[in-house]
Amino acid sequence: MERLWKAGRVPRLPASFSFDGQDEVDKQREQRIAQIEGKLAQRVSLDRRFMVHWNLGCNGNGSHD
Repeated sequence: MERLWKAGRVPRLPASFSFDGQDEVDKQREQRIAQIEGKLAQRVSLDRRFMVHWNLGCNGNGSHD
């Protein structure tokens, strides 16, 4: 953020503004977002619950059972 300030890309801030303080706020914000994203992460797994097997009536040699 300080680089943006020096480059003139940030509006003028009050003299009492502290880049260090803002950096700490930004760091805490990012940490909280990461925590929330971790809790919201979807876990997906695939388990075979059952299997269906069927026969169409042919025994493989062209005749029907």
